[in-house]
Amino acid sequence: MSTRDSATSSRTWTRASWARSEVRRGRWGIILDGLYFKLRDQGARSWQGPGGIGSATGDLDVTTTMQMYQLSAAYRLGGGVPTDLIVAGRYTQLDLDLNLVATTGGLSWGARAA
Repeated sequence: MSTRDSATSSRTWTRASWARSEVRRGRWGIILDGLYFKLRDQGARSWQGPGGIGSATGDLDVTTTMQMYQLSAAYRLGGGVPTDLIVAGRYTQLDLDLNLVATTGGLSWGARAA
């Protein structure tokens, strides 16, 4: 008796970006950070039972999207080494989409169950 098993997978960066902007006046500063990425992964797997009896196939499609934005206010402290005191607010959003399709087959043509 033997079974067959096969799998495939592919991972794709569909979009990614990052930006930072900083404005200063004297000891005060405002900083804006932004991050966005989208990652997609696809996989397929199939299985066939011994003697061609029974089979199953599954396809999985996963898409992950992340956004992060941060606004900061900075104050430069005095002294020899530049040191900033920072107060910030951050917004983060993470989305995950899963799509699973599974199919099963009964007996193959010409095969008999024992």
